[in-house]
Amino acid sequence: MLYGELNADEKKELKQHLQLCNDCQNEMETLQSLHATLTEHQPNEPSETMLMQARTELRSALRTAFATPSLLIRWKEWIQDFLTPSAKLAFGTAAVLAIGFFAGYFFVSPQPNIQSPNAAIPPTNNTFSLENNDGKISNIRFYDSDANDGTVEFSFDAVTPVRLRGNVNDANIQKILAYSLLNEENPGVRLRSVNAMATEQFNPLDTEIKDALITALTTDENPGVRREAFMALRKYPFDNQIKQAMLRVLSHDDNMALRIEAINLLGAANNTTSLDEDVLSVLKQKMQTDNNNYIRQRAKAVLQTLNK
Repeated sequence: MLYGELNADEKKELKQHLQLCNDCQNEMETLQSLHATLTEHQPNEPSETMLMQARTELRSALRTAFATPSLLIRWKEWIQDFLTPSAKLAFGTAAVLAIGFFAGYFFVSPQPNIQSPNAAIPPTNNTFSLENNDGKISNIRFYDSDANDGTVEFSFDAVTPVRLRGNVNDANIQKILAYSLLNEENPGVRLRSVNAMATEQFNPLDTEIKDALITALTTDENPGVRREAFMALRKYPFDNQIKQAMLRVLSHDDNMALRIEAINLLGAANNTTSLDEDVLSVLKQKMQTDNNNYIRQRAKAVLQTLNK
C-alpha cells in the first residue's frame, strides 16, 4: 500500500478491512510513520574530501609501520647495549665461526630441491595502487620489513569494489542478488536485493533463485525482507516447495500481514490444484487458535470451499 504496489481491488479490500480491524489500523499507522521517517532521512554519501583524508591517514599509517625497526635490529641493539667490550669480542668471534660453519654446510653440501607447500610465497603484484582507488586493504602480513636495503615485502587482502549494471533477468545479476539476499548482514541491502526480484520486470530463471527466496521468506529476521520474498515467489508456479513455505509462514511467522498473504495464496491455489492433509490440518488449527480474527475467518472460508 505504502509503495503503491496494490491494484485497485486490493486497495479496496485493504481499506475495508482497516475499518473493521483495530490491530491492522494501528500497524498501518506505525508503518506510515516509519515510511515517512525513512523517506525524510536518506543516508549521506561520503564526500570526496572525506575519502581523500581517509586515504591520506592510511598511507601515513603504512609509512609508520614500514619505519618500525625489525625484531632482528631491536635484538641486535639490545645485545650491543648489554654486553661489555670483551664479551662483545667473544660473542662476535663465536658468531663468525657459526656463520662460517652454516655457510659451508648450505653452499657446499648438495641440497635436495624440496619446497613445502605451506611455505609458498604469494605471487608478487606491484600494480596495486591506493591512489587509483583499486580497493580497500586489510590483514597486512610482512615477509621482509627490514628497509635498510631499500626494499620491503608484504602481502595483504584487497577488496575491490565492483559496479554492475544489467537487466534484472540476467542470470549473473540474479545469482548476485540471491547471494546478497542470503549473506548480506545489512537488512537494508537484503531488502533492496529482494525488491529487485519482486518487480514486474523480474522473470525467474532457475531453482537457485527460488530456493534463496524461500529461505529468506522462512528465516530472515526482517519482516520487510520476508514480505518482498513472498511477493517474488508469487511469480513461480504453485508447487510443493511453495506450499510448504506457506504452511511454515502460516504456522510460525509472527507477522500478521504475512500470515494473511500465506492463507490467501493457499486459498487461491485450491482453484488450480488439490490441497493435501497437511494444508487441511494447518487451516483447522489456525481457524481455532490464531490470535487474529481475520485469519481465523479466512481459514474457515478456505476449509468450507475445500469441503464443497
